[in-house]
Amino acid sequence: MAKAPASAQDDIFSLRLDRSGPDLWPMLQALYGHRPDYDAFCAKLLKTLRKAWEARPADLRRLDLKRDLEPDWFQRPDMAGYVFYIDRFAGNLQGVLEKLDYLEDLGITYVHLMPCLDQPCLWHDGGF
Repeated sequence: MAKAPASAQDDIFSLRLDRSGPDLWPMLQALYGHRPDYDAFCAKLLKTLRKAWEARPADLRRLDLKRDLEPDWFQRPDMAGYVFYIDRFAGNLQGVLEKLDYLEDLGITYVHLMPCLDQPCLWHDGGF
């Protein structure tokens, strides 16, 4: 049976994976490559990534491509980022959502959320 021709979105997904794969796959291999289910995990991850891309709204896909073409977008003079620990800033992710209007009023155009996982030692964030 002949394979259906790839859509433009399939092509874009493949190109983005080709670009990012060399960063992703070796790290996963180093961490989990010893596991007997590693190959199945990678296949499932790839399927999940593709499904998420297909479900991604068109406006966000466009933003993804714009950022691919302009990788230093966050360094432009009209951008103001804010980095914070979720728990200290808003308690939890829902609290962050509730404070987005506040951040926008401050002129913040993007946020970088610091890890929201338990830290092994109090006041030690692993170098962040």
